[in-house]
Order: sequence, then structure tokens, then C-alpha cells
Amino acid sequence: MSESGTLHRCRLLAKRFREWPSRLWSERLFPGPPPDTCGSRRSFWLCLATLTLLAGGMLFPNRSFPLFEPDEGRRAEISREILANGDWVMCTLHNQPYYDKPPLFHWLVAVSFCYFGTNEAAARFVPALAALLTVLTTFVLGRRLIGQRGAFLGALALVLMGGYVVAGRIVDIDRTLT
Repeated sequence: MSESGTLHRCRLLAKRFREWPSRLWSERLFPGPPPDTCGSRRSFWLCLATLTLLAGGMLFPNRSFPLFEPDEGRRAEISREILANGDWVMCTLHNQPYYDKPPLFHWLVAVSFCYFGTNEAAARFVPALAALLTVLTTFVLGRRLIGQRGAFLGALALVLMGGYVVAGRIVDIDRTLT
């Protein structure tokens, strides 16, 4: 077989491999008519801006109330010790190694402390930002799967759930994992 024939077969195989997840999703797992993704780009950006303003208005203001013990204080202290010790590899709590949780959340809170100072509002910035990004991701992915109207209503329902907003304002790893 010639070299160009082999190259052509490899490209064809790569194209099929790239299309496989989309075909699996739409033809095998969820067959049916394609979602109505109609709606102008203007309405997409208007929905995105509305969700951002609403979620941001509920998640970001007034985050400087005292930390709840023991969990919020523990998470914030681990991040504060990362900054104080300068050791970004091994998380510590009261100068003892702390391996109970993955370090990404603590690194992000430590970066927040770098930019906004070591305070309650800076510790709560990362979970609030993660909750906001979850709402926006719900809208963008939902728009692709079920259409713009359903995606907007789903993301709006998420923003209007009191428990989600309260949980998004607490120093906890769950929003980052979501």
C-alpha cells in the first residue's frame, strides 16, 4: 500500500473517531429530532447576561460574615497555611500534613487570598465563582442538548434554588467538584 493511501486511511479513521461521541449521543443514547437551537446570537448573549447578573447578584455580595466552624474554618486555614509556608505541594492543617481532600480547591482559595487578602470574602470567592460557572455551563450545554428555552429555564431554576445559592456561598469543595 502506498504511503498516501495509508495517510488517507489514517485521516479517515481519525475523522470517524472524532465524530463517534456525537453520533453515540444523538443516534444511540438519545435518538430523536435534533434540539431546537434556533434563537439569534443576540438572544443567546441576552440569556447568558441575564443568568450571569442574577447568579452573580445572589452569590457574590456580602460574603464577609464569620466562617462557620469546623468545616469552613478548616478549609480556609489550610489555604492560609499554603500561603504562609509557601509549600504548594503538601497541604497542612496546624502544620500537620492534610491528605483528606484533593488540593485543587485549597490552591484556588490560596490564590484568592493572594489577590483579595486573607479574609472571609476571599475564602468564599472560589465556591461562589464555581457556582456561577455551573449555572452558565448548565445553560450552554443545555442549549446544545435541548434548545435555548429549556436550557434557560433549567439554569434559571438552578439559580433560584435557595439551597444552591446558600451552598455556593460556603467554603466547601463541592461546588468546585461540580
